[in-house]
Amino acid sequence: MPVQLIIIPKRTPQLLNKHRDILKNSDERHAHRIGSLLRVAEAINRSESIAAIEATKENDSLQVQFTCTAEPLLELDGLEEAIKDLKEAWGVTLTHSIQQASKG
Repeated sequence: MPVQLIIIPKRTPQLLNKHRDILKNSDERHAHRIGSLLRVAEAINRSESIAAIEATKENDSLQVQFTCTAEPLLELDGLEEAIKDLKEAWGVTLTHSIQQASKG
């Protein structure tokens, strides 16, 4: 059975406070950044219809294009919230688009 890791950013400071004696001041920021990446990856991983992902970066903006075999609207519903957290943690703009995979 796979282990599911869910990071809730608002609880991160509380969880880190338990271990202040071994953490550096910058560790909270690092935990938030890693957690935001995991949340985006988890949202993308939920979709079984994504056939390909292409990402391009320009300055502080990241454009991600999903090529899907079916409409992934319900599967990617958590992506918007994860993107907001990623923007906050990394200070980047992330936009995404969905393209239907060609049949054949």
